[in-house]
Amino acid sequence: MSIPLPDTVNLPTVAKLNAAQVSAAFDGASRQKLHHWRKHHGFPTAYRGQNTSFTATANIAAWLDRRGVKVKWV
Repeated sequence: MSIPLPDTVNLPTVAKLNAAQVSAAFDGASRQKLHHWRKHHGFPTAYRGQNTSFTATANIAAWLDRRGVKVKWV
């Protein structure tokens, strides 16, 4: 089962993204949607740090690349 993804995703040129930044990169994807992607589609795991969770930007970019989605660095 494939998941609908845009042709291009804008990612900021930072090492890690907080949950709000990940959501914004995917046009406001909900926490539930991101959790589903992590559980069923191998979306990169978030890790805890300083009272929030982060996901490595490079891991998100690699995940998108494996699915044929272009990353635009902003």
